[in-house]
Order: sequence, then C-alpha cells, then structure tokens
Amino acid sequence: MNQNQRATAARVIHDEHDVFKEAGQATCLNVIYALEAECQSLIIAMQQVWIKGYRKVTFEGDCKNLVHILEGITMKFDVLN
Repeated sequence: MNQNQRATAARVIHDEHDVFKEAGQATCLNVIYALEAECQSLIIAMQQVWIKGYRKVTFEGDCKNLVHILEGITMKFDVLN
C-alpha cells in the first residue's frame, strides 16, 4: 500500500442466533500499510456497534497479526498506541 491509499472497512452484524441484523461499510483514513487499515476497520466497527446500543459483542476477523497484537501475543507499539 502507498500512503495515499484509502482503505474500505466493512462490517456485518448478527445476533446471538446468527440472524442477520445489518451491514455497513466506511472509507478509512489514508493508510501506509494493511495492518493500519485492519486497525481502523476494527475501530469503526466498535464505534458503530456502540452507537447502535450493542453492549455484548464478539468481533471476528481474519487478520492474524491484529488478533495476536490484541491478545498480547505480539507487541507492535505503533499499533498499540
């Protein structure tokens, strides 16, 4: 990715019975690398579910690097900050 590229974030919300509730997408800020886009996507999803009033939420994603950072397996200070 180059630093002038914008990433697109998408989310799908299901309830505890796996019934579809809604979906959405957003354009992120300019990013330098893919992991930054993944972080922005998660933050946007977290903001949206909070705005909608959902309080018990499980997030799923396919970015192994981000999952490892959030679980404390990997340290990456630029992401943690």
